[in-house]
Amino acid sequence: MNINRNILSTSLLLTLSSVFLLPYSSSDGFRFNFGYPFSFVTTYDWPNPIEANEILLMRVSIDIFPFLINVIIIYLIIYLAYEGIKKLKDSS
Repeated sequence: MNINRNILSTSLLLTLSSVFLLPYSSSDGFRFNFGYPFSFVTTYDWPNPIEANEILLMRVSIDIFPFLINVIIIYLIIYLAYEGIKKLKDSS
């Protein structure tokens, strides 16, 4: 199976946009998980505000393995749907 770059870029875009567009799941009020179908971005809500020597990214954790799994899952769904539609068009 050759990798279709258009489908891959679409699956990357959909995976990244799931962080901003889909609801989060909270585990304990301190940690908020984002991403679909597997959460790959975690933000931490510390009780004190961000200090002058701190940046916002110090409170964010990104897990690469669940991110790649999400990209693969979304790629396969889009690819199978594309191939199914192509077969339906060719048969008629």
